[in-house]
Amino acid sequence: EALTHFPNSETVLLAKASAEQNSDKPEDALKTVAIILKENPESKKALSYKNSLNQSLRLHAIGISSSIDSYSEVFDPMKYITLKYKRSTKLGSIIAKVNLSRRFATNAAQYEVDFYPRIVKGLYAYLNVGFSKSSLYPDVRFGAELHKSLPHSFEVSLGIRTLKYTSTTN
Repeated sequence: EALTHFPNSETVLLAKASAEQNSDKPEDALKTVAIILKENPESKKALSYKNSLNQSLRLHAIGISSSIDSYSEVFDPMKYITLKYKRSTKLGSIIAKVNLSRRFATNAAQYEVDFYPRIVKGLYAYLNVGFSKSSLYPDVRFGAELHKSLPHSFEVSLGIRTLKYTSTTN
């Protein structure tokens, strides 16, 4: 109704783009945002939304993160680096990770795979498996969890995590 009365309104077009994205039509949302940017190329809201849409439409992504924990005691700083590759598929996202760390004068590596399959609208899962031969990480880690979207931006989940060092913890 608003589109018939205000077809060029940035606010209305942004609402349309949001509805298109929420209806699993991100390409249509991107076209709608392009209409806004054609009229107003400097629109910060439209540019930000376009960037967000482009991020969600990427099939491949590579990332790196790092951190250092430093202490007032006489410990060496703990260093962490994660390298990851994400692949978006029709079933959901798959993320392969390599976690590298240096703690207590020991170098360590852990290899992980995360999978976020979409089951039905509002219900998705999280599956994780990881391996390491270092004492700093568990030999094997496993996780499985179901997530359900609720009204008012709430979410509920139920799952299990397993870490196997010399003994197994669930």
